[in-house]
Amino acid sequence: MPWLAIVGTMALVAGLVLQASWDGAFAALADDPAKVGWWRPFTAVFLQNGGFVGVAFNLVTAAIVLALAGALLLTPTTTRRRLLALAVPLAGLTLWFVQANGHGLVSAEGFVLGAAIAAAGALLRRAPAPERSLT
Repeated sequence: MPWLAIVGTMALVAGLVLQASWDGAFAALADDPAKVGWWRPFTAVFLQNGGFVGVAFNLVTAAIVLALAGALLLTPTTTRRRLLALAVPLAGLTLWFVQANGHGLVSAEGFVLGAAIAAAGALLRRAPAPERSLT
């Protein structure tokens, strides 16, 4: 089951519902360098300003990327797949540096989160099994 895609898409939808139900959400949560708030780079990921087509495109794209990231990062993979997974944040950071609007940073943030989940999963898989008594 693609849990990363399901949970990630649900978080995006929750942000859209918040934005639709609270007129001040974008002003309070968007990443604006002129305003103070440590949360802004994180909460801005869940806000949209591209109209219906932009929202639909971003939701579908996020679901696909999260499903791929979950498949690549949360299951045992080969070196080729790990290199492919590393290409995502590199592409995101490239977009972030090239564009003035901050697009692409989400890819890098998502990769860091996915890498942390993958590391936690690896630690859990390597935990020693309890010893069993033969008596």
